[in-house]
Formats: sequence, structure tokens, C-alpha cells
Amino acid sequence: GSDEDYLVIFAERPESLLALKRPPPRVSEHVEMGFASDKPGMTEFSAIELGTFLADVAKGNPRNIEPLCLPAADETDDPESPVVPVSAWGAAVWRLVRSLLLPRALTHRCVDQYIGYVIDALRRVPRHEEARAKAKLLYHGFHKLRGLTCLLGGTLPEVRLPPDSPLRARIL
Repeated sequence: GSDEDYLVIFAERPESLLALKRPPPRVSEHVEMGFASDKPGMTEFSAIELGTFLADVAKGNPRNIEPLCLPAADETDDPESPVVPVSAWGAAVWRLVRSLLLPRALTHRCVDQYIGYVIDALRRVPRHEEARAKAKLLYHGFHKLRGLTCLLGGTLPEVRLPPDSPLRARIL
């Protein structure tokens, strides 16, 4: 069993952005149980204001680039899709953001961060004794390497591998 992780990207109301006491640009709820802990049925989330998300995309971190590879809510009829439809406006904004940013997101800095993530995951494998932790590190490293390979080849990587995916089974 696995937990569920959500990323919410929201647009703050203009009057809130101009207020003396502005709302936080990020909020999250995560259960701290240690690396590779089994958290079946738990839901974790991060929420980020659209402007903050756009600034983070410019930093090239794969965690910020991967959501750009997801379809807009109205572009998929896959019941297992990680995209949750919010509104027609939200889907239109997402298509615009994705079309403007994704072609420009693959920079030297971004490639270096993907490679760094893979190297870090592989270096950490020998430090763990549990097979579950080793498998999770290998999964994360391979997933990032595959994602980078797809992006460099001009295709969108699979951000989420379904539980019944042959690729996921091969990795784990």
C-alpha cells in the first residue's frame, strides 16, 4: 500500500497579494515517519501559490519541472490520472503555463539537478540496510534518469507510474 501525495497550485486573489498581512505562499501537510516508511491510506499535500511556483520552476529542480509534464484536467479521461479537475479556468491556465514554461524549462541547471538527484539516490543506497529503502532509492534515481532522458529526447516523462505498470514492477 502507498500513501497519496497531492500538489495544489493555486492563484491568490489580487487583493490578498496587496494586503499588509499576506497569506503564506506555501502550505503543506506531511507525515514524518522516516525514509521509505509504509504509509498506506495516508494523504499528504503541498500547496503553492502560482507566482511562487513559477519562480521555483526557473530554479530547474525536477520536483518543480515534473508537474509541468502533467496534462490539464480536461485533457485526460484516465480515471487513475493524478490530475484533479478544478475548473475550466484552472485547466486553461494550466495549459498556458505548461505551453510557455515546459519548452524553456530544460536548462543546463535543470539537467545538472536531474543528474545530481540520480547520483545522490545511488550514493545513498549502500547506507541503508532495509531492502525497502534501497528499492525506493533505486526507484527514485531511475525515475529521475528516465524523466531526464524523455525530456532530452523531446517527449514528456511519466510523472507517476501506476501500481500495475510493468516499468514500475521492473524498477522495484
